[in-house]
Amino acid sequence: MEKLGVLGMGISGYEAAVLGVKLGCGVFLSDNREEDELSRERILKLRSLGVNTEFGKNTAQFFAGCSRIVLSPGISPETPIVGELTKDGHEFISDLDLAYENLKAEGWIGVTGTNGKTTTADLLGKLLSGKYKTFTGGNIGTSPCSVFGEEFERVVLEMSSYQLDISSELQLRGSIILNITEDHLNRYKTMSNYIASKKKIADLTDGYLILNRDDEALYDAYKGRDGAIFVSAEGNKDSHAYLDSDEMIFNVSGTKISISTNILKIPGNHNIFNAMCAAASAIMEGVCRDDIISVLEQYEGLEHRIEYIKTINGIRIFNDSKSTTPDSTLAAVLSFPRGSIFLIVGGSDEKNSDFTILSNALKQNCKATYAVGETADRFIETVKAGEIKGPMTIEDALMSALRSGKEGDLILFSPGAPSFDRFSNYEQRGNYFKKIVYEIQGN
Repeated sequence: MEKLGVLGMGISGYEAAVLGVKLGCGVFLSDNREEDELSRERILKLRSLGVNTEFGKNTAQFFAGCSRIVLSPGISPETPIVGELTKDGHEFISDLDLAYENLKAEGWIGVTGTNGKTTTADLLGKLLSGKYKTFTGGNIGTSPCSVFGEEFERVVLEMSSYQLDISSELQLRGSIILNITEDHLNRYKTMSNYIASKKKIADLTDGYLILNRDDEALYDAYKGRDGAIFVSAEGNKDSHAYLDSDEMIFNVSGTKISISTNILKIPGNHNIFNAMCAAASAIMEGVCRDDIISVLEQYEGLEHRIEYIKTINGIRIFNDSKSTTPDSTLAAVLSFPRGSIFLIVGGSDEKNSDFTILSNALKQNCKATYAVGETADRFIETVKAGEIKGPMTIEDALMSALRSGKEGDLILFSPGAPSFDRFSNYEQRGNYFKKIVYEIQGN
């Protein structure tokens, strides 16, 4: 019997362990967090399945005899235990690799990028599901390990740089690289390391590769590659898909069509680009124009991504808790009319991100900006633009914005930083923000 190791009990680690049992493996799962920090329900389930567990530490001897170890994406390959196990001869794989080996599916498609990959993967999954039985998962929140035993015609994976670092078995029929901007430098140390991690998706791809034409580094790297398809939201007409006024023009796989941007419900130029990339992939997969339009005109986006919550006294309030980088906050700010925004920004300072890229947008687009969280002091010190208030709490920022705003204005909660200063993840942060908004009485 194969012994399968699992390092880390996040969603992907848990599902990989369950799949290992279904495959008849002896499974050994280790997490350095204490039991009371983890899901009691999941621990009981794993033990009922006969999974061997180790909590509160990671030891090399626990994995003795394991032929392979599934590494959770949240654990850096630079972690000492990973180095120790590698030296002992253990092979590391991702939960995506394990699923790829054992899930019956005709074609796998990967989506990556610093910003927009969740929306693009979700939208692509919906575009394909009318023609194929499609599973959408990965970093979006559901491991493909969880659907073992089902058969699919297409699998769409949102792939983070962390997952790409440890995936080696996947063979993708197509993939998308949306953009590469500064992120996760606390883990990668240099931008070149981070870029190399994102580009790994191209090495895993046998077929078409959809790329951002407006990112010169990506264009220069792949302009000669067979199967490269370039998409431009800035009107570069040498692209396979480009924006011409309010028309999305596609000349992909011998198919030339145009689709109006006016049918899109999701706001912002960045979401036009996301929709173009998803549509270009759908065209490559044989989805017709009418079916693409039908999905695009109904798609309202995802929770925590410029999500409309409520209008209070004529002021619309939006939750963009998924924003964990300044670039994503910039995209959110530019999605709305100038001069109408009260922005709430800030969170954990673990990434030490450069917020100065927001300066011009704050000056031109925002009536006021409220700095919250661990990043607040540094944000105030480094971003010298417009009216910035703080440090303060999310609650105080929301109430201050409501007092200052008038009918027709909007409040945008777009942190531009991770959630870990106060919350477990961006979903918990977004749900909390929505809760305090719903509790406010207004017209």
